[in-house]
Amino acid sequence: MILEINCFPQMFAYILETNNPRDGSYLFPRDYLLSLSLSSIFIYHLIYYLSSIYLSIYLSIYLSIYHLSIYLSIYLSIYLSSIYLSIIYHLSLPTYLPTSIYLSSTYIFSLSLSLSLSLSLSLSLSLSLFFNGKRKFRWTSSLVKNSSLLKSRIPFV
Repeated sequence: MILEINCFPQMFAYILETNNPRDGSYLFPRDYLLSLSLSSIFIYHLIYYLSSIYLSIYLSIYLSIYHLSIYLSIYLSIYLSSIYLSIIYHLSLPTYLPTSIYLSSTYIFSLSLSLSLSLSLSLSLSLSLFFNGKRKFRWTSSLVKNSSLLKSRIPFV
């Protein structure tokens, strides 16, 4: 998948290099190329955002099945999905774009990264509670039933 995505920036760079205004040989109009590169950046962001969601769901299910701690599964899923997202993003970002487009794409990337991190946090927490919560809740409820605090009727929070 990375190799397929990586061939698009080279193709656009080749088209921009061959689209030389001094020769008068225009393969495509300049505005068309700019809108095409902007749409490819948004498609990249969509692919990375969906792949980070998929990765965080997979990691949280995998870590919850093997009964790891809730905090450890949350931390690992967030950490690995953010690493995956940043590596793929920096591998396939076109480097020939103007500075304003590059800065706006960096802003979109940071926004999508924060959204994917918050989503992976909530998904891993809910899935960890779903897989591990029933057993722990039974254990804590039996502990409270058999405790001396309940027998002595001292209120606790």
